[in-house]
Amino acid sequence: MITPYYRKLTGRDTDPIVESMWKHKGDIRASSAIPLLEGAVPACILTEGEVYLLDIDETFFDNLSEVFEEHQYMLSLVNPGMTLRSNPYQN
Repeated sequence: MITPYYRKLTGRDTDPIVESMWKHKGDIRASSAIPLLEGAVPACILTEGEVYLLDIDETFFDNLSEVFEEHQYMLSLVNPGMTLRSNPYQN
């Protein structure tokens, strides 16, 4: 899973990494997703054009768990029939 939005970063409408992946045969899928609800674990963050690696430790996973629960709760308020997912970040 690759984020953020490359249009904002490059002024392009398409993601150059996805463009490169499409050149290869295989099962490639591009779709909209909320990375945390998919169980993604961010490895780095881009801030003001600089990439910083994140410390992936127990505190980090505790924070991911809280964000997951809050986000899922907020989505369930606007989508009452939504199926709740199990928290992939809990120990």
